[in-house]
Amino acid sequence: MQAKKIKFNDAISETLFINLYFRALDNDEPEPILGDPFSRPVMQRIDYDFAKFKGGKFSKTGTVIRARFFDDEILDFARKNAGEKLVVVQIGAGLDTRPLRLEKRLPDALFYDLDLPDVIDLRDELVPKSALNFSLKASMFETAWMDELRARHEGAKFIFVLEGVAMYFSEPEISAFMRNLAQRFSGVVMLDLLSR
Repeated sequence: MQAKKIKFNDAISETLFINLYFRALDNDEPEPILGDPFSRPVMQRIDYDFAKFKGGKFSKTGTVIRARFFDDEILDFARKNAGEKLVVVQIGAGLDTRPLRLEKRLPDALFYDLDLPDVIDLRDELVPKSALNFSLKASMFETAWMDELRARHEGAKFIFVLEGVAMYFSEPEISAFMRNLAQRFSGVVMLDLLSR
């Protein structure tokens, strides 16, 4: 299979590759922090100069620690809600391989990957899916997808994951997003923020 050549017009879109690259590098370590065997195969399907991200040791460490923390928190939420239907929604999913990493430990959980249409098209082409993993083409700020999920999975326990996403938006935007979620769901929202 020929690697797919991808060019982005903005720096934010390029962050899809940074996280993928750091997860792949971590998995090459003798004792990986995250242990993501799925990122390297995805990376190898892309014709891109990943070497330009080399040297970001602290960035790599921070990226994989954050991913591991989020994975662990999702697993903990599932344990605390054992016997309940679990729906994990990744907001700004990019090329994250979390559904693949967690599917054996959460065999009944549903995973939804939400991102903008062009990103989801790329994701669907590059990242393998299980039968319990679905794509949502939408902006996180739209509410139609929220209403659809709520209607489709009434009574489910939802966990919304915004890993490496919130930092790209203003406080009013994130506040509006959180209000929209809170009006529709009870559950957990996990996100990381940067201080000013």
